[in-house]
Amino acid sequence: KGSFTTGKYEARKLNRYDVVKLSWPSLGIVELPVRIMKIGLGDGIDNTVSLDFIEVIPYSDIEYQLINVDPPSNEILPPQPNVGVVLEMPYFEAVQNFGQTQTDAELANNPDHGYLLVAAKKPQSNSVNALLFTDAGAGYKQQAIVNYAPNLLLDQNIGYLDTSFAVKNVDVISSVEQGSCLVVDNEIMVYQSYNSLTKVLTVKRGALDTHPAFHTANAMAFFYDAFSSYDTTSYVDGEIVQARVKTTTPSGVLPIEQAQALTLELGARAYRPYPPNNIKINSVYYIAQTVISEDLVVSWVDRNRIQQTGGA
Repeated sequence: KGSFTTGKYEARKLNRYDVVKLSWPSLGIVELPVRIMKIGLGDGIDNTVSLDFIEVIPYSDIEYQLINVDPPSNEILPPQPNVGVVLEMPYFEAVQNFGQTQTDAELANNPDHGYLLVAAKKPQSNSVNALLFTDAGAGYKQQAIVNYAPNLLLDQNIGYLDTSFAVKNVDVISSVEQGSCLVVDNEIMVYQSYNSLTKVLTVKRGALDTHPAFHTANAMAFFYDAFSSYDTTSYVDGEIVQARVKTTTPSGVLPIEQAQALTLELGARAYRPYPPNNIKINSVYYIAQTVISEDLVVSWVDRNRIQQTGGA
């Protein structure tokens, strides 16, 4: 067994378990039948394709007997549309991407500005990454390379106070670090743990500038924190930006009209103060509609975007 590399165009018609004849003069190998066991598509920067193989061993002692070689497939799956989410970059993410000194200086100079942030689900195995295009009124322009984000679906409805719940279709969660942010609908949560046996995810709710919300089964969660991409254009409060994420594969790029249309209205999110949290009425969270005959006591906890940059 061993491995070798080739160009992406030379490898485009090869599939896993295809049998090919390998010649490697420096090792004294001439037309050795080998079976492709793994195909590495590169990292988006270096598109060299790596191929892991094992030698095909004939079942008899006849050397190089006739074997049934799998015909190469001419069917190449074209780029498929992906599913993504777009949000205005919170202050915490701005600090992570630009540093607190630059972020604070930009906000002091223009409190109304903000950045578009996007995360996307990998739509097919032969896509390494995607391309972010945005349009603020002058037509779509390419802005960034998008690395696909780990994701999952809720397997149940969850209420305002649920911190552990069943999930499904979990995708590459092993690469997510504890304490990372994930977004479900418009709520940001903080990842605590995942039980692969019970399929139960544990989180902190209402992180950063969001509040806990009700979410229905099959809502998608994106672990965007370390896997998101952003448009470097500085937009302003009230500006509406359209975004599309174009899937790329070795055989092509998804046409922009086939990509999911995502719309974001900027709201000076990075500068806005955080709303209060842990709001209680007479010591009860999310009190149901009822008649209160006693004194009305409202309590809450202050939050501060400058101090609370730890994702919780």
